[in-house]
Amino acid sequence: MLYYYIQHMKSQTFISIIAVCCFQTLRAQVAEHQVIDRGGNNGTLTYIFQHDEIHGTQFLTDTWLDASITTDHNYTFTHMSVKFDVYNNKFIYKLNDTAYELGAGIKMICIFNDPADTSKKQVFKNGYPIDNHLGTGKFLEVLAEGPVTLLKYYSKEVEEYNEYGNANKLKRFKDLQRYYILADGKYTAVSINRKSLEQVLQSKWTQIESYLGQKKISGKNVADWTGAIIYYNSL
Repeated sequence: MLYYYIQHMKSQTFISIIAVCCFQTLRAQVAEHQVIDRGGNNGTLTYIFQHDEIHGTQFLTDTWLDASITTDHNYTFTHMSVKFDVYNNKFIYKLNDTAYELGAGIKMICIFNDPADTSKKQVFKNGYPIDNHLGTGKFLEVLAEGPVTLLKYYSKEVEEYNEYGNANKLKRFKDLQRYYILADGKYTAVSINRKSLEQVLQSKWTQIESYLGQKKISGKNVADWTGAIIYYNSL
């Protein structure tokens, strides 16, 4: 149904026809109309897989994962099969065995690595004007959110390497991650270590230090930072 409407109806016609349906159906179908991005000059909806000549993967994971997709108008679609193309910072989803690129009207993707446990999820959002390179269109993982927000930016770059017995230079994807703190409307790049954590949470460091001791964690890895910042925001 989604494919049919996007391929065969103009926006105004679509809205006028659906107006006779119930309000919930209207909301869902209008939002679905915004989910797919028309890539290229010919209006194609399909996502083109690239970089076959590069070893590794351009995706966060090659497996299609269960996810919910939320649009700018706060319509949420559940149980969608998605992949995150880290190299291009784009989400794609699968419909009827065809991959589609998500449109610009998407503000949040929640990935459930284990659909049976929805409490464990990866939340990706855009809209963060960090710098000239990381603008509002880029998706970042939100590890902790509140007065202090911890963001993770995934990226991949292509590097050349040599393989024993092969005279040709080969190419592979190299994984990169960067972390940012958003506090008081300002973005700060951070390194994940205890000293930096203390600087970020210095206003309540006595309580945070007690929390780290109780949990028997060092504050030197991402999981520790996430837990500490969530606790900080709860104080």
